[in-house]
Amino acid sequence: MQTASLISGSRYVKRLQSQAQEMQDRLNLISDTLEQWRECQRNWLYLENIFSSQDIRKQRPLDFQEYDVVNKAWVKLMKQTLVKRSVRAQCGTSPQRYNDFVKWNRSMDKIQKNLEDYLEEKREQFPRFYFISNDELLQILAHSADLKAIEKHANKCFENLQSFVLQDELARERKEEREAKRALVLA
Repeated sequence: MQTASLISGSRYVKRLQSQAQEMQDRLNLISDTLEQWRECQRNWLYLENIFSSQDIRKQRPLDFQEYDVVNKAWVKLMKQTLVKRSVRAQCGTSPQRYNDFVKWNRSMDKIQKNLEDYLEEKREQFPRFYFISNDELLQILAHSADLKAIEKHANKCFENLQSFVLQDELARERKEEREAKRALVLA
């Protein structure tokens, strides 16, 4: 970028000034678009992991709808990029791609802000959640029906708690022990 800027400022480029300026503008557009693209990819990867859970989708339907719009556009763009792999074609022909990324990034930033507010509400309802990170709390909320999935976070919320023993499991283990004793007696 600096080299292109230096070249366009050279006195030897005066007769090609319009072409040099056009090239400089195209390079700036490509650079800005790629920066927004990276940001969009980072945001999309983070939110994809969150909204892959049906529980979170049900708990945050409006955020999921907004994410789904971005997700569909993102997937469509990735398919187009797979077909046409030219950086110039994807980023340097028009500012529309840049504007799309800016719009999607704003949308995903809003979704993340809404998720943070939602997590804060959950922490206010259950203050022990302040001891765990946002990602861990999202995992707990996403798998709230599956106690085995949230068991690994239990010791962060409750000191000296390493695992859960569910009543059904306890009853099954006791039944298995009784059957094993009967088998020993019969043998």
